[in-house]
Parts: sequence; C-alpha cells; structure tokens
Amino acid sequence: MAVTEYNIADMFRQKKKPDDALKLYFESERILKNLGDKFNLVNIYYILA
Repeated sequence: MAVTEYNIADMFRQKKKPDDALKLYFESERILKNLGDKFNLVNIYYILA
C-alpha cells in the first residue's frame, strides 16, 4: 500500500498507534527523498493542525 498524506493524517486523527504513524511518516519521507521526489510535507502539517 502506498503511503499517502491521507493515510498518515488519518492514523493521527484516529489516535491509533501514534508511534506507527510517526514511523510511517519518517519512513515515507526517507523513501520519497531517495526517489528525489518534491513531496510537499507541509500539506501533512496543515492536515494535522
């Protein structure tokens, strides 16, 4: 399953396994950086705010 902003934000919103959500967030960030993707992580902060 692809890691998306929605998947991560939804995990935080539901307050289910926040540690897993954080791991998923940082792992996805690392993968996307490795791919050279210009992923806009700011969107996640807006969703979580």
